[in-house]
Amino acid sequence: MGNINDNVNLAAGGVITYIVTATINPSSLGTLSNTATVTPPAGVTDSDLSKQQQLDQDTLMPQADLGVTKVGTPEPVTAGRT
Repeated sequence: MGNINDNVNLAAGGVITYIVTATINPSSLGTLSNTATVTPPAGVTDSDLSKQQQLDQDTLMPQADLGVTKVGTPEPVTAGRT
């Protein structure tokens, strides 16, 4: 776990994308929360503060990778025998 802390200069209308790949324990339950926050540099006023922070939440669901194997005994199985 950790934070991305980066200083970037973007032109008006510019976009920056961060891609994070992580592994979550398959037995984890609950909510996974991720918050992104931007802060304008000193001397810059943002007229819409509601866009400076975004929260993403995902519900963690238990997962399983199940399989079934059938085996006849004795091998080979003979018709009419128990």
